[in-house]
Amino acid sequence: MIIYELKCYVNEEEDNDEVYSYAKEVLKRNNDISVYKSWENGYHFTLFGTFLFENVKDIYNQLSTLIRTNPSNEYSQDQFIQKYLPVAKITNQLNALEPIFQNVVNINKVVRDYKQFQNDEQYEIYMYINSVFDDVYMDYYWSKDITVNDVFCDIFPFVSSLPETTISEEDDMYSSGYVSHLSHYLGFLHSLSESNQQKIEQKFRERANTENMIVDKPINNRKELSPGLMQSYERICTLVDTDKINFYSPLEEAVFLERNSEASFRHRAVFEKQVLREKVIKDKVLCTNRWISNVLYEKLVLLGIPPIEKFYLNYLISRKKYTDSLLGVE
Repeated sequence: MIIYELKCYVNEEEDNDEVYSYAKEVLKRNNDISVYKSWENGYHFTLFGTFLFENVKDIYNQLSTLIRTNPSNEYSQDQFIQKYLPVAKITNQLNALEPIFQNVVNINKVVRDYKQFQNDEQYEIYMYINSVFDDVYMDYYWSKDITVNDVFCDIFPFVSSLPETTISEEDDMYSSGYVSHLSHYLGFLHSLSESNQQKIEQKFRERANTENMIVDKPINNRKELSPGLMQSYERICTLVDTDKINFYSPLEEAVFLERNSEASFRHRAVFEKQVLREKVIKDKVLCTNRWISNVLYEKLVLLGIPPIEKFYLNYLISRKKYTDSLLGVE
């Protein structure tokens, strides 16, 4: 399987309406293509998927022409490097700060191991989940017209409909659509100083109480997100049964556990007991949470939702299930 990436380097701090509009047209015409936005080697978005070579060449030419005709103003490379140097150090990507591209389109051809996927089925479910989110949110990418509250109202019916089971009562370990959001929120708090933890807890609590969102409020004529996500869950169940996916996927166990060493105490404790670990890695709901959350977080970036809002979304979902004491609120 040959996958192409088209990386379009434009200044995200400016409007690039013609470029973005064309990218959306490409997405609408091609079911096997999706998009994400990132910072490595300069602000850019990436169209990726199983393009035909003739198609990828045409798209490359069109994007290049649009950028050449309407280039975005160049930003300071020194300021860009200063902004992303801490991220590059944490993620071990210092090579992503040199060179810095601006107003160009690059093509990458990936023959195997795209995003470390271990088999074709993992790539296919990843693309399917991308298509579910693209189908609902594509028109809102780069517009900042969608808030985190909108996303909460869209995704909560799916989260609340996933089955809940007890993995280990002794270890207080359960499987549900909520538990991964709780883990991500607590992991975020764990990364902060004690004073900042208290500030975030208070800010999130007061904001949620003030907004008091109603889950079944109108969603501005957007398509429902839940049906496609439920189909994703059903597909992942089959992949778990056939050993194509587990909770570590697409990482190998050793790599996953190494990364997990920096997680919260609650998260680490899950993988320190072999019996508990064996139950978790085959749990279909937890595997679904992991795969869907990874794509969701990529789409939040395209929707212009700030990083802190991702954790607010985790908090909003978690507080529907868990007490304030478990959320870290005194």
